[in-house]
Amino acid sequence: VPRNVSQYEDNLHLSFTAVVPKFESNVGEEAHLVFKPIQSLQGRKLKVLHTSPWPHLVLTEVNGSSVATGGTNILYTNAMSEKFGFTYSVTRLLWYKKVNNGVATGLFPSIQAREGDLGLGEPIITHERFTEADFSTYTYLWDLGIKTLKPKEKDPATTLLLVFDVYTWSALAVLTTTISLFLIAADYISQSRHEVDIFHSLSLALVSPLQESLPNRLFHFTEFQARYVTLFFWLIMGNVISMAYRSNLLAALATKEYDKPLQNAEEVLDSGMRVYALAGALLSQGIRDSSR
Repeated sequence: VPRNVSQYEDNLHLSFTAVVPKFESNVGEEAHLVFKPIQSLQGRKLKVLHTSPWPHLVLTEVNGSSVATGGTNILYTNAMSEKFGFTYSVTRLLWYKKVNNGVATGLFPSIQAREGDLGLGEPIITHERFTEADFSTYTYLWDLGIKTLKPKEKDPATTLLLVFDVYTWSALAVLTTTISLFLIAADYISQSRHEVDIFHSLSLALVSPLQESLPNRLFHFTEFQARYVTLFFWLIMGNVISMAYRSNLLAALATKEYDKPLQNAEEVLDSGMRVYALAGALLSQGIRDSSR
């Protein structure tokens, strides 16, 4: 046990107090859950899993003194060992997995699979934040476990807008405005009494491939009206865009919206989420469900 473990406990207590005003009542409920007498533990040797070679604390220099800002709180295991009369050995976790946020986990699944009796680690919020906090070699808010909210379903209006990003919607708006202005100008010029040679020259330049492929009589019949060609290609492009929109819309409807990850104690207070000591609950569950 590190020499400054008592200082670490004081810092942990302060961090709880900063987040949860009624810290004492919460700790009392958690302690009652952890230290419930279990007579079958006496004289047993438990296997404790840890992701590091040995439990350690993360020390930070604050005003010239070392303050523990993270790491594993091994006092849980020591206190339970003395109270229940069992011994334990720390074994490094050999099997682990990575969740979507890149964190290496494995303590909780290993305990459920009866590969170990206890797990030592720091709680961290995984990508599936609505299920439960996981354990890893990284610390999150000084060993605080946070019970988060379930992911929210998107409302229909938001879902329709989130199919494309802002740049795609802006490009579509500019393109639609440009095509509309071109069609209005083409219609105005075609209905005017005076022939505009510049417009006809521009139309022939834009559709020069058609000029070479169409017969002469068809050329005189259509007069290469560029607005019809524009409408035809715009119809094809609009169909492609609608197909992409429908595909992305189905994907957006099947995806749930996750809350923004919490970064500090102030955000925890603003969220209204319940804060609790996850390490004690995990140790208690590991001992009760242990096959040894």
